Amino acid sequence: MEQNEKSRIFAGCNEAVATDRFPQREPLRSVHTSNFPEILDQLGITLLVSTYQAGKLVMLRAENGVLNTHFRVFEKPMGMAVEPNRLAIGTAMQMWEFHNIPAVCAKLDGAGTGVTHDACFLPRVAHWTGDVQIHEMAWVDDDVIFVNTLFSCLAKRSGAFNFEPIWRPSFITKYLPGDCCHLNGLAIRDGEPRYVTALGETDEPDGWRVNKRDGGLLIDLDSNEVIARGLSMPHSPRWYDGKLWLLHSGTGGFGTIDLQTGEYDSIVELPGFTRGLSFCGPLAFIGLS
Repeated sequence: MEQNEKSRIFAGCNEAVATDRFPQREPLRSVHTSNFPEILDQLGITLLVSTYQAGKLVMLRAENGVLNTHFRVFEKPMGMAVEPNRLAIGTAMQMWEFHNIPAVCAKLDGAGTGVTHDACFLPRVAHWTGDVQIHEMAWVDDDVIFVNTLFSCLAKRSGAFNFEPIWRPSFITKYLPGDCCHLNGLAIRDGEPRYVTALGETDEPDGWRVNKRDGGLLIDLDSNEVIARGLSMPHSPRWYDGKLWLLHSGTGGFGTIDLQTGEYDSIVELPGFTRGLSFCGPLAFIGLS
């Protein structure tokens, strides 16, 4: 889950790829609390939500006092990396990169009817990663760093290969396509990758499943040390406002980690599986399955 500036529109890659890989589904519908459009309007943002089971990227924005929900089709979209004028989306086999082309705004549907857009993102690069189970992603300089869950590592795009590994946990002895620890979450601090979450401390294929209820951990990339253990399926670590936040997904939790003691401090527990976290001002937007 990510947020971007107000009234941004996605264009380009979707209707052209309506093939057997994207079967027709029942239309997605939505409900929302009455104050949600006002919240987005006051913050001046659009909220981006990926749902890989429905194969959609959903853009939520306020428009004339109501919530505008804009759907785009992708094959199993999950992680997103957002900057003011570019964004990237990790899908089942590819990473899509979109750039803002403001001149296109005047040609969008609704132009001349009072509906205005301040940006339009068009596809510019599609990099074939293969099925590596991309989870969270982030821009670092001009690279997209992504969690390569299948190979239990952090990686970036490569000009010669599907991906280039750049880091793996100390307990992972080799790059093996076995989803050994279910590495999933990535936090950026001071512009660099700093913290990751995983569901198990194991080097065996699918080994994390043995103790997935409370075998989760948080790793500091600078020291390559585990700084918190015993977490319940943690996801979406975020460094924000001088604290390390994460989702304690197994309990539906949202809270902080004390980096000195490794203790998890719960703020709230929600009725579902928490995954996907973005901050704007004093608010946290949390995905709940």
